[in-house]
Amino acid sequence: MKVAVIGGGPVGLVMALLLNQEGHDVHLYEKGKWPKDKACGQGLMPSGLNILEGLGVTFKEGEEAYPFKGVRYNDGPLSLSGTLPREGLGIERKVLSQKLVDACRKERGIKLFDEMTITNIQVGQNEVRLHLEDMNRTANQDKFCLLYTSDAADEE
Repeated sequence: MKVAVIGGGPVGLVMALLLNQEGHDVHLYEKGKWPKDKACGQGLMPSGLNILEGLGVTFKEGEEAYPFKGVRYNDGPLSLSGTLPREGLGIERKVLSQKLVDACRKERGIKLFDEMTITNIQVGQNEVRLHLEDMNRTANQDKFCLLYTSDAADEE
């Protein structure tokens, strides 16, 4: 099945890998360029690390990622903390992005398109048609059986 994923952040990239693992042909569209950066880092919890490891994405502790054993949430005078069942990893967003992009590029069933804008989405009975525009404003369109979006439309 041909699937479109809109949004090339960590969630979109992981979804592309998971869909490809299930045998789907995936086209992933990102409006920016990779690797994607963000002011905040990423705290990868153990369950997320398990998923990434299952996809073959690993990190070098001390070089690319830094372990943490627990979490604490503070809200004014209130605080909640806990110890994790296994260490999580703190990682720069750009490093996570590059690792996921590299993993996607290794897969024959995944095609990555950066600097692409979706100008229109048409939903039919048996297909979804995307109208696309690249950075040179060259228009194109393609059709898919399924569409997944993780585009963080409210972020810049």
